Amino acid sequence: MSLLQYEVFYTVYKCGSFTRAAEELHLSQSAVSHAVKALENELGLSLFIRNKAGVQLTKFGEKILPNAMQLLKLTRSIRELASQENDMVVGNISIGSFPSASFEILPRLIKRFHRVYPNVTVSILEGRYDDIRQWVHSGRVDIGLLDNPEEFENVASFRDE
Repeated sequence: MSLLQYEVFYTVYKCGSFTRAAEELHLSQSAVSHAVKALENELGLSLFIRNKAGVQLTKFGEKILPNAMQLLKLTRSIRELASQENDMVVGNISIGSFPSASFEILPRLIKRFHRVYPNVTVSILEGRYDDIRQWVHSGRVDIGLLDNPEEFENVASFRDE
């Protein structure tokens, strides 16, 4: 088992498809498939149910997801501590967004953000408000752009009529 295999496993879950995970990870779709297959072979169990609409976790995949997320979080934390020692900020931020915000608002914000934090990767997952709420609750995204986020710690970042 390797960290890359768990990173691929989590990214396939987060993106809902092998192809989108490959794009996000800057890997070939074949490399993503091989990483998941190798992890499944080592564990002796399937992690995903594959179908034409994408993928979903098996019962076993659901069981190990929190552990995989914790492993990846700890790995990011170690990298961030090392970066701080080197006076560099690195990391990943995932944003749950609705399509119009992804197109109209986020590109300018991300461009400004990257000027200050060039070593932080930003990924966007698009969906409806209900999807975004669920992604924030499950930890699938770090930030969710929502219409009425009272149930979460929130900051009004912009107003849109």
